[in-house]
Amino acid sequence: MPTTNTIKIKRSTGTTAPVAVTDLVIGELATTMDSSNNGASNKVYLGIQNSSAGTNVIAVGGKYYTDAVDNLAYFKTISVSGQSDVVADTSISGDTLTLAAGSGITITTNATTDTVTIASSLAGGTVTSITPAADSGTGTAITSSGTITVSGTANEVETSVSGTTITVGLPNNVTIGGVLTVTGNLIVNGTTTTVNSTTVTIDDPVFTLGGDTAPSSDDNLDRGIDFRWHNGTSAKLGFFGWDDSRTAFALWNDATNTSGVYSTGSTGGRGNLDIGSALRSYSNSGSEASYHDLSFATATAVRTVTVPDVSGTLLMYGAGGNTTNITTVGTITTGTWNGSVIGGTYGGTGVNNGSSTITLGGNLTTSGAFALTLTQTGTTNVTLPTTGTLATLAGSETFTNKTLTTPTIASILTNSGAATVTLPTSTSTLATLALSETLTNKTLTSPNLTTPAIGGGGATFAGSTSGTVTVVSTASAGGTLTLPNTTGTFITTGNLSSITTVGTVTSGTWNGSVITGTYGGTGVNNGSSTITLGGNLTTSGAFALTLTQTGTTNVTLPTTGTLATLAGTETLTNKTIDAGTF
Repeated sequence: MPTTNTIKIKRSTGTTAPVAVTDLVIGELATTMDSSNNGASNKVYLGIQNSSAGTNVIAVGGKYYTDAVDNLAYFKTISVSGQSDVVADTSISGDTLTLAAGSGITITTNATTDTVTIASSLAGGTVTSITPAADSGTGTAITSSGTITVSGTANEVETSVSGTTITVGLPNNVTIGGVLTVTGNLIVNGTTTTVNSTTVTIDDPVFTLGGDTAPSSDDNLDRGIDFRWHNGTSAKLGFFGWDDSRTAFALWNDATNTSGVYSTGSTGGRGNLDIGSALRSYSNSGSEASYHDLSFATATAVRTVTVPDVSGTLLMYGAGGNTTNITTVGTITTGTWNGSVIGGTYGGTGVNNGSSTITLGGNLTTSGAFALTLTQTGTTNVTLPTTGTLATLAGSETFTNKTLTTPTIASILTNSGAATVTLPTSTSTLATLALSETLTNKTLTSPNLTTPAIGGGGATFAGSTSGTVTVVSTASAGGTLTLPNTTGTFITTGNLSSITTVGTVTSGTWNGSVITGTYGGTGVNNGSSTITLGGNLTTSGAFALTLTQTGTTNVTLPTTGTLATLAGTETLTNKTIDAGTF
């Protein structure tokens, strides 16, 4: 008979687990006994070493565990329609499936038969009533035969039903009766956006017009804002913005919109611009630091500056001004001329007479009640007497207190035996040396007249030279025309007195104040045909003339003839010499 080895393990008579070390040490086995429940609580225990080198007791077998392993085959996966599947895992403690009852659903269990019963509390398995609920309001229960209606708000929400599907959405045209708040971005992809708000507030400091992307070509449309207004008579359309056709900014109060292109056919359709004290202009080629300010002085009343209907450059006076660009003016009626000397071509003398000498380019002719013409037949230099009436060569005039030096006299009475005297052939009276007598139709050749007295009726001397002298009236009258001599901002028809500097004026009429000798004039008003000189009179031209004054001079010119001089060799014709000295 073979040898039989028997392995014995510790056992107990009850179900109490053994105690480590006391009942069971490392490597020992033990079992408990459960005779009342067919061994349901029988377990096998093993003594093991723990991390502290001590003994722990664990359950490693028995009917409890074999039954649990056998039962694992009955719970694998539970599938629920419309829900995720419930899958068992390998946990020794097992999985728990919990069924919760709901409205109209009841759940019953049977521990003996291990069954779970799920049943509906509704008759026939259908809902007998349902109560709708919403964000506001109170719903009413609806029976199984009732109808649930989902209704939208007109122009806000629309609903539709197809079979068992209810669709809720927005209509094509939406009206919001209250406040619409968009917390995200708002994109409107339409043709026209109309905002009928009394007040519109936008935080964005810059508006972008013409699209949200850069254009690839010129659409020839204007950019800006138009507005509607009423002038009290009719409705108007205004526009301010970029005029594409003119490539300029436009400001119109009476505009027409033709498919995005604005225009104004009215002469008054362009609006006014109300700005502050300065208008700043930047050059296209300059930097941001290069600009011009057009400043406006503080006005004490409403002022209007009118830009003329011509092209040109605005003129400014003062330092850096450009009034020297003025080359054409109209008829200047006020102001004082302090410019360059006015030449004879333009009615002046052509020289600066500030030192009291006026130089003429030719003969001197005046006009008025008594005209005067001084005719030069050669280079002339004569000195005017300080008082008296000038004598002519051929006129009938009276000389008083004159001395004739080496005169040529046709007939003369002498008391010297050496002289040859030719008596007149006709009946007449000879002249004496000392008496006051009248010479009629006499020619004095190189006479020396000392203080001659010539009668008021005049005297006629025969001779070959004659001239015409016209007596000049001494009356004076006329108005004053003043050129501007002030400063200002704009040169307009309202402040022409601001012009202080001009260029070469090529057209226009000077009706200003008297031009002084310093600037080529006479310095006095000759409106009544009298020219007053501050000193000697000098002319230049083909025959120069110098009239030299040696003192205060007041002489009367004869009306015709050639003037006689005190020392020149001349022939006097038809002269009467009173108390003359030969």
